[in-house]
Amino acid sequence: MIRAVFYDGLQMPPRGKIQVSARPSAVEASLAVLAAHPTRIQAFIYLSEREASPSEIAEALGEKTNYVNNHVKKLEEIGAIELVDELVVGNRVKKIYRAVETGFSGTEEFEKMSKPQREVVTMSILRFILADFSAAVGARIFDSRPDRSLLRYPDQVDDQGFREISELHDDTFFKTREIVARAANRIAKDPNSAIPFTATTMLYERSVLKSLRSPLTES
Repeated sequence: MIRAVFYDGLQMPPRGKIQVSARPSAVEASLAVLAAHPTRIQAFIYLSEREASPSEIAEALGEKTNYVNNHVKKLEEIGAIELVDELVVGNRVKKIYRAVETGFSGTEEFEKMSKPQREVVTMSILRFILADFSAAVGARIFDSRPDRSLLRYPDQVDDQGFREISELHDDTFFKTREIVARAANRIAKDPNSAIPFTATTMLYERSVLKSLRSPLTES
């Protein structure tokens, strides 16, 4: 079973394997800080796709370097990005950053992790989900397709039911990859047919107010 995975469209983690890079600072990162400004979101997405300096990001976004640099510093402060290199260019130092990516798959490895370690992975992936969603809504393209999917289904199951739904989410992920692979062959023949997308799946135990719990759940 998959327990969490960050997939950037470039490298596919195989079933049952694990890639973990736990960074305690990521647990303390604030999603609200990331979503506080469109430029900050765009800079984060840019750095999730490539390594770059603030000046390169500014050029891509059509903004002033000092303005973008302030947002880059804030992203670094909350642990969303990291410094990967410093290049001497003339009489100044060019700092190169990239987004912090923490992802893994595998039940056995996941169960060996502490709750703080799991929270690190969760926070890292949620940053990307929030950035993608905010950017799509901000650009008014989230609802551009009538077949887009947005589902929320709160209910209750027993332990076996939860595991069965978890396996269903796993199957959806791998079937999505199979669909993408088939589409890649068609896109190769017609590059203009490519549609960028983000697919997100979540399953978690939700918080329920005690006053709303049924007598059955209290026993």
